[in-house]
Amino acid sequence: MITERSGPVIGALIATLPISAGPSYVFLALDHNAAFIAEGALASLPINAATIFLGLTYVVLAQRQSATVSCLSAVAVWIALASVIRTIHWSLAGGLIANAVAFAICVPLLRRFRNVKMPLITRRWFDIPLRASLVATLVATVVTLSGWVARP
Repeated sequence: MITERSGPVIGALIATLPISAGPSYVFLALDHNAAFIAEGALASLPINAATIFLGLTYVVLAQRQSATVSCLSAVAVWIALASVIRTIHWSLAGGLIANAVAFAICVPLLRRFRNVKMPLITRRWFDIPLRASLVATLVATVVTLSGWVARP
């Protein structure tokens, strides 16, 4: 609710707070050792930079393309960047630099899209429980599949 009323810039910052990461790491810690958790947290930094480019791609394409084309193209950019990112052994400094570069490139390119009026959305009684259920389902799916995917 705060995100919707804050406008696109502040709303985006609020929506991406790492609120769901905490419970995810707790569930992962139940099944994995500290080294796995540390490496996962470190890997999330450069992947965050790829996600910034996903956002840039979607916003730019959404001005002239359909939601499907914009979304699929943005995901394709993310997959390409994530594939490259996976080939590099990242340090904390490297991950932070990757994010700084991504912000330095994307923020100026997105400047013209920052002053968009956000329409008020009429909420139904089940919106917040539905959103919470979707996040919980995603976390449970990732945790459940992580043991299966990680097997050699």
